[in-house]
Amino acid sequence: MQIQEIRDGAFRENSDLRLEIAQLVQPNYEDPSALLAREFEHCDTMYLARDDDKNLVAFFMTAWETLVFKGEPLPAVYLGWTGADEGARTSGIARREFYGQLYGTFMSEAADREKATGRRLLFWGTTATPSGYFALHRSFVELEPRMDGTYSVEGGEIARHLRERMGVADKKGEHHPFVLHGVAADARYSQKEVERIEMICEKKDFCLFKQLGVEERNGDRLLFICRLPTTDGGAV
Repeated sequence: MQIQEIRDGAFRENSDLRLEIAQLVQPNYEDPSALLAREFEHCDTMYLARDDDKNLVAFFMTAWETLVFKGEPLPAVYLGWTGADEGARTSGIARREFYGQLYGTFMSEAADREKATGRRLLFWGTTATPSGYFALHRSFVELEPRMDGTYSVEGGEIARHLRERMGVADKKGEHHPFVLHGVAADARYSQKEVERIEMICEKKDFCLFKQLGVEERNGDRLLFICRLPTTDGGAV
């Protein structure tokens, strides 16, 4: 397996790669084109996993950016779109191999940046899948909202700042800053993917989305923030 990194948005004009990604994720979405366009515009770095025959097996997109929070610069990373072929998603061994190396490359880079700058990074993004939330819970710390839906005062302030940055206004009657209603109405999952998500929720007794009223069929997403685990002598 080969891991490839494409930086500085150099992938944006690569029509062949766009097609590869669209074909890879097609079974999981009704139509991935709008999501693909948004993520290609927002993200500046892409990590690709290819098998020995150069076939695309998985991808992960990020944006290294600086937020301005309470008048101060806040180094951040947008955790963008990720996807994999059916074999890598359903086979435990393949999933650990491809995702382990793909995300491991990114996590090592993030840790190196924190060490070099002495500043902790804020990681943020959106999700509507229990698999995505569980992956964040395994790899990061200070994940908000927490499994029970609660969040810290600062976490809520950051979420509201991100909502404003995304152009997502608070709607009347909405009280949870991490719940984004209708922001992805043009990126609905396929029926097969919906059924897979429902099965995971039932198997894992995962009810966070239901508790918060995040309904994928309505284009809802859960906003999240998290951090890398700290080590002695690491970033602060």
